[in-house]
Amino acid sequence: MSALHPTTPIFHLHARKNSYYIIITSSIITIDCRESFALSAFECTQHVNKTIIKQAGNTVILQNSNHEQLLLASTTLRGKPRQIKAMKNRWSLSSIFKCSVRKYLNSLQRYNKEGKMLATTATGNSNANSNKVIKPYLAAFDFDYTVVAQNTDTVIRDLLPPNKLTKDLHDIIELGGWTEYMAEVFRRLHASEIKAEKILQTIHGIPEVPGFQRMLKRLKTKYNCDLIVISDSNSLFIEEWLKFHGLAEYFTKIFTNPARFEDNGLLTIQPFHHQTDCRMSSVNLCKGKVLEHFLIEQDLRLNLSYDRVIYVGDGNNDICPVTKLRSRDLACPREGFSMERTLTKNPLKLKVRAELLTWKTGFDLLDKLERHMEKNEKLNQQEKIKHNKTLENTSSAYDGPAK
Repeated sequence: MSALHPTTPIFHLHARKNSYYIIITSSIITIDCRESFALSAFECTQHVNKTIIKQAGNTVILQNSNHEQLLLASTTLRGKPRQIKAMKNRWSLSSIFKCSVRKYLNSLQRYNKEGKMLATTATGNSNANSNKVIKPYLAAFDFDYTVVAQNTDTVIRDLLPPNKLTKDLHDIIELGGWTEYMAEVFRRLHASEIKAEKILQTIHGIPEVPGFQRMLKRLKTKYNCDLIVISDSNSLFIEEWLKFHGLAEYFTKIFTNPARFEDNGLLTIQPFHHQTDCRMSSVNLCKGKVLEHFLIEQDLRLNLSYDRVIYVGDGNNDICPVTKLRSRDLACPREGFSMERTLTKNPLKLKVRAELLTWKTGFDLLDKLERHMEKNEKLNQQEKIKHNKTLENTSSAYDGPAK
């Protein structure tokens, strides 16, 4: 388990005659549509939030920043060599990739509104599908007020002396956002000689939401769930709390703002990425985008998909990932918090397809999840029996009449 810091993912490009399906990992790409091709990926040297470029009737949507983990777009280019350029931006060469988008297209098709795999028009994909690993569950969790009973940021902020909690500090929230606000909090903590040991000790002492440690361990060990965290806290706080409570090994990945102690003891933080296209999310983290990209990345890199996805949270920034879930998935808002109020008030407006499962503690959430899982297991067994009978009937029909 490790926090996921921004990296450049590796992809495959599939060329079919003169038509190319492209995964764009950055905002500039050169496509040679002749007999041979070259895919050149470039890394941004400055922030680009969203660029829409129309090229010969095709629209390319580039969602990019120099902190984006996985940047996806697709288009079809035909005919002569063309170059798609980001407008008025400078770029530095990062890598050159060769490869197939077939699996990418399949992964997009895999998560339709009914949660069933759609047929793909790509050819030669049967071998890839035959090796597909399908896990029963992915469980994604917010952290503050979900796994832990307090807000990790405000707990550490309250270590500041009262005379450091000034109006100009609070004004940073409106001017620069919460991440920049916490960066200034950390600078003031350092200036006030609040040591790293004190900060870590305070993080370790934050209580869990009752029953959550038991629930996380049970989901992993009994039901083989993959567990991830998607949080607007930071990597240092989350990793330290999980390690101290013996839970780090249960998590596959942590998506959050990267943070670390510098050599001089100053705690620094950076935004996970920079985005402006999702209005339900903060500029530094769109949890819906993170969840979508994780599912696609699992399919691309590991040939792995999930039968059902469970999302557990409490705040309004947990609404976006819920809107990405399918009808077979579970959205689990905490009772009495803003996520529950928003979802129960506007489910149709938000186009939420997932089943809602509210909870108060880890104990009752585990109880509800287990009952749901047992019900699904019975349905799966019935479908398997029905499928086997169909195969037997088909096989006997081909055997011909008895002699």
